[in-house]
Amino acid sequence: MIRPAQASGFYPKDSIELKASLESLFQQVEKSSYLHGIVPHAGYAYSGLAAASFYKSLKKTNSVIILGNDHYGNTIEISTHPYSEWETPLGKVQVDEDLTEELNLPVVESFKEHSIEVQLPFLQHKFPNISILPITVPPTSLEKLIEFGAELKKLKVPIIATTDFSHYISRSTASRLDTIAIEAILNGDPEELERVVSDHSISMCGLHPTLLIMSILRKKERELIMYYTSGEVTGDNSSVVGYASIGFK
Repeated sequence: MIRPAQASGFYPKDSIELKASLESLFQQVEKSSYLHGIVPHAGYAYSGLAAASFYKSLKKTNSVIILGNDHYGNTIEISTHPYSEWETPLGKVQVDEDLTEELNLPVVESFKEHSIEVQLPFLQHKFPNISILPITVPPTSLEKLIEFGAELKKLKVPIIATTDFSHYISRSTASRLDTIAIEAILNGDPEELERVVSDHSISMCGLHPTLLIMSILRKKERELIMYYTSGEVTGDNSSVVGYASIGFK
């Protein structure tokens, strides 16, 4: 079963235009070296540079695990998907069936969901033959995330979680709140991140994928690669979204 591209408007539909967009984004960022990461999932015109700053530095790999959001309430459980391939304008990406079978997760169709899909062209651009294990992580207790993370860690595969940060507030407020959340991520304590997001009402849409990757990689060295808001792109600082990329070594 093939999942057709559904993230209309997030990236160019034309393959030539998409390749040119990716090449431009990769040329604008520095290269480092990371095994795992946290990346945004907005339209490439907005968060593409932050995403590219991680993907350019992702170490060579045959498979990756992608922890995506559930913006549309498709599931209440951590779930995989019924597709053997995910399609983008750059072609089809194979799902790693061996990894999927090891986890034996519930299955959900990802209607409209874009958070996983928008990662794929970056991966295809960097590693044309890469396979993926896409996992949707809806709001779930931290206890369950830690328990599942212990199973995920056993797979020993690079992990990418996706989140955007503050939504539709002023740039100054977004930068202040996002700094609090990012500092908690860099401290490596998922309990701290969960607490500060709640205490400060930070509208971080990928909180649970982020908590999951943090629970798995507590002891890994991590660093902020890039942070900015949509205000830097559009010039409108009255209502912005925050974007960050964070790498784990």
